Amino acid sequence: MNPSNLILIIPFLLLSCVENKSSKTETETVANAITNYGVYAEDELTYIVTDLILRGHYPTDSIVNERNDTLLIERVEDKEETALVIRYSEESAMADRYYIGKKNKILADFDEDGANDIIVQVHSEHGASTTADNWYLFLKRDEGYVFVNQFDLHGLVFENISKIQDAWNGRFNFEKTEGNILVGNSYYFISGDANCCPSIFATEKYKYNPQTNNFELIYQSELKKKSYE
Repeated sequence: MNPSNLILIIPFLLLSCVENKSSKTETETVANAITNYGVYAEDELTYIVTDLILRGHYPTDSIVNERNDTLLIERVEDKEETALVIRYSEESAMADRYYIGKKNKILADFDEDGANDIIVQVHSEHGASTTADNWYLFLKRDEGYVFVNQFDLHGLVFENISKIQDAWNGRFNFEKTEGNILVGNSYYFISGDANCCPSIFATEKYKYNPQTNNFELIYQSELKKKSYE
């Protein structure tokens, strides 16, 4: 994915079809961020992640023009996070909610070039019961940060599922970094598990591979059974 082609539609969304509670200054910051040809200052990364989320709803201007509905977007800022609420109509009770972390960024030299890179963490809620957690990885360059990839924490363990008997889903729960290694517990759902309650877990470690732009498993402890009694 070419970073210079990523940030294309947020001016249209912010100025044309978005109910935006941000100040004029914040809107101008977004406009400034998208003129940097894919390289951004650290304090602009929340805006870039906001734009990437919006692109998931309206990937191109042509799609926006073909639709009759309008995105209604409320953005609320505080010191800890940006809360983004997206609805497709005023009448709809359903909304997609995104919580873009400001204080819980993960900093480490993932590509081992001597400079700390940044993962922006996003928690999302869709409907009454569906949630997801995504990471947006920005690598440090001399002139700023470049977006390289987005990671779903379910997708991070996807390749491991086929190696676990009867496993049908899984999730990595990040806990800490060891140098540039991500460390946490991964939980796996096997046959008979309810959607709330995975019964198998292991400590796992993941390292960024710049050739694939993915985090890859480098360590997995013995699989253990989790009890809910």
